[in-house]
Formats: sequence, structure tokens, C-alpha cells
Amino acid sequence: MMAFTEIPLTNAAYRKMIHGQAVKLTCTLGSTGAAVAYLLPNWTIVVVLAAALHANNVVITTPIPFRVVHVTTIQNIANASTVIISNGGSDITGTITLGANKAIVKATEIDDDNYEFEIDDDDLTLEVGGAALTGIVILDLIPILS
Repeated sequence: MMAFTEIPLTNAAYRKMIHGQAVKLTCTLGSTGAAVAYLLPNWTIVVVLAAALHANNVVITTPIPFRVVHVTTIQNIANASTVIISNGGSDITGTITLGANKAIVKATEIDDDNYEFEIDDDDLTLEVGGAALTGIVILDLIPILS
């Protein structure tokens, strides 16, 4: 049986989402590049990667509980890059390999042992490898509600 976590109505991120507003998430970068992430009211996280991000991790703090159920990447530069979505040190997706400008690549697997995040988790990680990556990563979510 699945365990559910109650989202308190005092949670500001949740209140914004139910009123149709996007929530800017806290991103921490390992070294080079820039990233910004938003949690949208349709239960999607959009991460915009810029400034030739490579060999770097983007760590996102999650303000509400959810499960990652689908990942899509859109590359804006023609370089051989890779992305792995992980929960701390445990991979959620396999390696997503990118190579062509304007390429849209979806994750082919989601590990349901690692795809859950709680309120204020700070370990949703985009592990960027290979050459420079500029583009968008879209994570589709389902809420964990009580």
C-alpha cells in the first residue's frame, strides 16, 4: 500500500499552484553555467539550462511531495551531452543522450524505487555530462496527496 503525505495548507508553494501560479524553485549549481527551475500548476517542473552547462550537477529543492513520472529534454545546441535525473545518489532515469540541435529526447525508464520526493527535499539532481548543454528539461509529476 502506498503511503501518502499531507500537504499543509500553510505551504506557500502549494497555495500558489492551486491558484494557477508558477513557483520558482531553488537551484544550486556545482560549478559552471546557469539554471532556473519552475514548478508549474500542471504538476510540471521546467528547468532551463544555459551558459554551456557541462560536467556539472543542478540540485533543486522541492517544496511539495511528488513523484517524477516522465522526463523530456530539448537541446538548443549541437553537442554530445548527457543528462541523468537522480534522487540524491540514486538514479531515477537512465542516461538521456543528446546530440543534435533542437533534439527532443525522452527518458526511456523511470525507477520507481527512487522517484519520490518529500516537502523540502534538496536532492532532485540533474547530472549533466559530456559536452556543453544548453536547453530545457521537463519533468512531469504526480502529487503525493493525502
